[in-house]
Amino acid sequence: RRSHPVLRQRAFFTGTATGAATTAAAGTAVGGPRKDVGWFGADGSELTDWSPHTETLGVFLDGTAIRTRTARGERIVDDSFLLWLNPQPVGVTVRLPAWADSYTRVVDTAADEPLATEEVSASLALAPWSFVVLRARP
Repeated sequence: RRSHPVLRQRAFFTGTATGAATTAAAGTAVGGPRKDVGWFGADGSELTDWSPHTETLGVFLDGTAIRTRTARGERIVDDSFLLWLNPQPVGVTVRLPAWADSYTRVVDTAADEPLATEEVSASLALAPWSFVVLRARP
């Protein structure tokens, strides 16, 4: 966490577009531009209605949209991350948003052993009562 400024920002997120377009493998726009923060349901759609029935929650943090600057006024840029929380007693498969070409799992509270460098791009199985952090691959 200490080595990633996107995970320890001093300014509040705004939820506004960053200008980075999301693209499919063929290079066509998908889902509109990324935002500095985006909240997702298990079906991979961006949450606009905060229903009390939303159990599995994903949040995308865009490392290219950090609003604070260094002491010298330089722009801070970091990796982007997608975090998933499954507070249910059952596993669930989530669809990953197209805000990155693929993702690499870096933290999984359900993993018994260190994680291999496994890339995922479409969906991900979450264990019961788990938290997963994925690094976005542009």
